[in-house]
Amino acid sequence: LVTTLAADDRMSDSLGMSKDALLHLVEDGTTEIWRLLASRYRIPQKVVKRLVGTGDSESAVLIATNTSATELLVQLSGSDDIKVLDAVAERRYYGPEDTKTKAAVVAALIRNPLTPSSFIDRAAYDAADDQSLDLLLQHPNISEELLMQFATGSDERHLRAVTRSNHAGPKRAVAENAATPADLLASLAMDADQAVRE
Repeated sequence: LVTTLAADDRMSDSLGMSKDALLHLVEDGTTEIWRLLASRYRIPQKVVKRLVGTGDSESAVLIATNTSATELLVQLSGSDDIKVLDAVAERRYYGPEDTKTKAAVVAALIRNPLTPSSFIDRAAYDAADDQSLDLLLQHPNISEELLMQFATGSDERHLRAVTRSNHAGPKRAVAENAATPADLLASLAMDADQAVRE
């Protein structure tokens, strides 16, 4: 069946099958069939949702790579499968409603404690507001390297964000930074962490 579908597939990305036939393939198919279906761009969303529901990691990665459906990308952003999270996090284009979808996916990835450090660091650089930046700097996968770049740099917004974080080493670096404004130094002098106060 997979060989036949793959051969027929050269002519149409949607496989030329009805939604019910595709759903039947998901229900009764093997992981090989699921992955073939998941690799297609133009299959009905109901079929794609059913494929996500199979729990097959490789199918979910293919869907994360191919779909532009906001709901599915947000759902996949909550995954506990690192391969799936990597696939969602590596997306650069999100489809016709790019801005809205990207914002929803980024928000979902930020909430997931398993989201890769590379994505969290990139999102911290691109954070549009202080609330998002603060949330990102508290993420368990934020890299120490990025925190130290922010703490030793001259961007006041980054310095203030690191000061509000719970990372003692970078906060100490902010205190030692000549570019740190006086009000931040005063705030750090009263920090709960003795190492930061010194």
